[in-house]
Amino acid sequence: MESQRQSAPITNATRVWLVAFLHGALLTAHAASVGAQATAARPLVYGATLPLVPLDALTNEWTEASAALLSRLYTIDPSGRLVGDLVEAHEVSADGRTWTLRLRRGVRWHDGTPFTSADVLFTFAALRRTAPGTARWRDLDVIDRFEAPGPHAFVVHLKAPRPGLAVPLVDVPILPRHVLEGHDVAEGRVFDARPIGTGPYRLAERPGDGRLVLEAHESYHQGRPSIQRLVMVPLENDEARARAVAESTVDLAHVKPQHMTLVQGRDDVRLYRYRSGIWRSLVLNVRQPHLQDRRVRQAIALALDRDAMVAEGLLGVGEPAFSAIPPISWAYAPPVRPPGRDLPRARALLDEAGWRVGSEGWRARDGRVFELALAVWWDEPFRRAASEVVKRNLESIGLRVRFVRIPGERYEAVAASLGAEHDGIISGYSGLLDPGDNLASKYRTGGSQNAGGYSNPELDALLDRALQEADRERARALYRQALPIIEADAARIPLVYVDYLFGARRELRGMGDDVLDLYYHFPRLAYTLAWPDGR
Repeated sequence: MESQRQSAPITNATRVWLVAFLHGALLTAHAASVGAQATAARPLVYGATLPLVPLDALTNEWTEASAALLSRLYTIDPSGRLVGDLVEAHEVSADGRTWTLRLRRGVRWHDGTPFTSADVLFTFAALRRTAPGTARWRDLDVIDRFEAPGPHAFVVHLKAPRPGLAVPLVDVPILPRHVLEGHDVAEGRVFDARPIGTGPYRLAERPGDGRLVLEAHESYHQGRPSIQRLVMVPLENDEARARAVAESTVDLAHVKPQHMTLVQGRDDVRLYRYRSGIWRSLVLNVRQPHLQDRRVRQAIALALDRDAMVAEGLLGVGEPAFSAIPPISWAYAPPVRPPGRDLPRARALLDEAGWRVGSEGWRARDGRVFELALAVWWDEPFRRAASEVVKRNLESIGLRVRFVRIPGERYEAVAASLGAEHDGIISGYSGLLDPGDNLASKYRTGGSQNAGGYSNPELDALLDRALQEADRERARALYRQALPIIEADAARIPLVYVDYLFGARRELRGMGDDVLDLYYHFPRLAYTLAWPDGR
């Protein structure tokens, strides 16, 4: 899921603090680059979008810092492909129920301790013990048991075949057994106090002002990072972060479309656009009586102006979405007849469902005026703008919309399960890798991201077959059977596909037109970047 953190409001006091804070951070970083030797390496100052702590990514969400500190069994390369990280190769049994992972040899933790399968075993046991009800473990509920038959072998036994098993494993950080054994991993405090990983960077300093200073992991298994020092500066406010990039107070940061003009047209800074597998949708709470009729949901879908959402919410940095499988996926097929807008048909469907326009212009049935209580992450620019478009669109067909403003810290909880007080929400997820994992988590009965309580046994059966199908052509055919059902039921309505923007110093090498899964995972690729002098 895309991050739930909100952008703090920027005030004059914030600006004064920010200038002083970043000036100090830059001086510290510059001092680190000069030091006693004139040839000391130049650091990379990174403006972080999210809070940098907690660092424990097993029982918490990933942060930009944990993405640089920790490794996974599998990861996503700059071209958007699923590749091994701590896994060098794997074999799958003939019946598809046993995966044998061959782990990389010679991998070391930041403190020099050798990495082995015992660390993977410890991590999986901790995940099953501490997070059995979380979305992360529910995506792995196909796992029956696991074992470590040798120091570089890890075996996973499944309840049913799952050709896409590696995909949810991308989200699982591998933790150090020698640091955490005997402690309550769920608390996270032990790891935060001693964040030992196998990622490209290790924690070197905590200056005490919110920044983290990371140093290159010299024996990193994917190759020694060229940039030796990574200074992470927390800049949660979107405008402040864009200004810091524009003024070269930071070298690299994620920029929202609403602030891209601050960065564009500068000689020393360049704006990069990254494709992603992110698609955002309007999730409807089908548990609510007024949303249980499929004709009502279809009418809502037919009223939506996706082009306006791209223009107003993304400022053109994306495209309208008509499929739950994004174009970047291997299973994507353009809709033969994109649904688009059809206001006359939307109004006719509402009439059929008994929701008639009253004297005041609002639709009502059995004396009750239709009202959609839409939860809105108010401080996130796209969701706010897109929600305004939804309100405008639905009111044009006689459906009243009421905003329920939610702060960023509550977004994830509401997006995970819409309660009785919320009829809908605009949420965002990645569909970059396995389409089965993408669709099943959102549309299958009881799926980990099925926030609206949607259920369709016919669709469940198709998705279950697709999840177990190893042949891509046969799996693609199953997904193509599933998509018309998803469109017709309109319980989660695709809105837009999103691209990401990053602003960087023009001389920074390694930036390019790559693919990102989630923007806050970008620092894991920092080891591929370099300054012109190679230091």
